[in-house]
Amino acid sequence: MKKVPRIIATAALAGAVFTSISPPAEAADFMPIYAKPTAEFPFTDVPKGHMESVLALYQNKFLNGVSTDQFGWSQTIKRVDAGVVAARGMGFRKEQRPIPEKWLTFKDVPGRAKQAIGYLQFNKVVNGKTETVFGSNDTITRGEAAIILSRAYADVLVSPTEPAHHFTDATGRYAEAINKLVATGITHGKTSDRFGTNDPVKRGELAIMVARLSDPALSPSSGGDRPSPPDGITMKADKESYSLSSDTGISLTIVNKEDFPYGYRYQYILEKKQGDKWLEIRENHGIMYPTDVPQIGAGETMKVNVSFDRFRTLITAGEYRIKNTFGVAEFTITY
Repeated sequence: MKKVPRIIATAALAGAVFTSISPPAEAADFMPIYAKPTAEFPFTDVPKGHMESVLALYQNKFLNGVSTDQFGWSQTIKRVDAGVVAARGMGFRKEQRPIPEKWLTFKDVPGRAKQAIGYLQFNKVVNGKTETVFGSNDTITRGEAAIILSRAYADVLVSPTEPAHHFTDATGRYAEAINKLVATGITHGKTSDRFGTNDPVKRGELAIMVARLSDPALSPSSGGDRPSPPDGITMKADKESYSLSSDTGISLTIVNKEDFPYGYRYQYILEKKQGDKWLEIRENHGIMYPTDVPQIGAGETMKVNVSFDRFRTLITAGEYRIKNTFGVAEFTITY
């Protein structure tokens, strides 16, 4: 009698846990202690207290430096470059299906950024100065950055019904965006009553906001559940530790020791341990799953590589596990 492949259902994770964040001011301290360069972190102009955030952005390819040893912490940033960062945080990757040319209406966006800005435009995250001018080379202000980031990261922000600040310059089209960012603990003002809406945003300020928006603490909690693998199936990470500076993803080996095939859902959930909780690393918006049900055959061994680019949330050093219908594999990630 022919044996029918067994279909294993993937449990859905629901609910988001928002952690109260009380971060330091965005700007460097008056007399900052600068981080010392390492093999993984080349920049000499980043305050020590913000080294890990910038290192994570650098290793996850969100932001590069302005030179081989300078991040440009106190420098301003152009609208086009801030847009590219927001697009990556939202899930844009160069490898995905290109945005059709008809959607790319801005004529002043350089070739290196056309698809990223087109992605933001398509998703109604950015507007141009006009229908054909984005203002690519203009310096972006703190208010403009607040609007773009609040739209790009809308799914992790608190939506308060009351003002969460006392800024007198957070008005008009900037009011809602600034209020959401402040309520979620992402940004602070220049003073207690001034956000600095029209001031240019510094590269360091933008980096801190993006790092906080990408914190797994704003991701859903898995509740610590471990799926029970089916009989005869094992899944194991090929290494105990992965490095963001040298590895592109997690390599897994899945073995089916049974004499019949298993069907499975092509979904791998990455989680990071923070305290006593496992927090989900949000997946890229652009991920598409096959409509058919793939199988691992009887007695087969399957190799799988789950790319770091598959996930939206910033991946930082720590303890991780990856789950699917075949169980759980644990490992660490370093810089």
